[in-house]
Amino acid sequence: MTIKHPHWLFWPYISRGLGDVLIATITPLPIALLLLFTYGLSTSAGMAVFKATLQDVVPEPVRGRIYTL
Repeated sequence: MTIKHPHWLFWPYISRGLGDVLIATITPLPIALLLLFTYGLSTSAGMAVFKATLQDVVPEPVRGRIYTL
């Protein structure tokens, strides 16, 4: 998976921020569960995109050090 446009890295953060606001303001349980599901989905998708981008950008000799940061 190669990401050519790094702006894709910011969409999961926007989704998580919007999810935080919505979870804080919406109280019905089914809607809150749906929001938590999409929140988790965007978090894991964002992490996958971020790690794939790191693998493409960071040179092989220092890749392990970057991941530990």
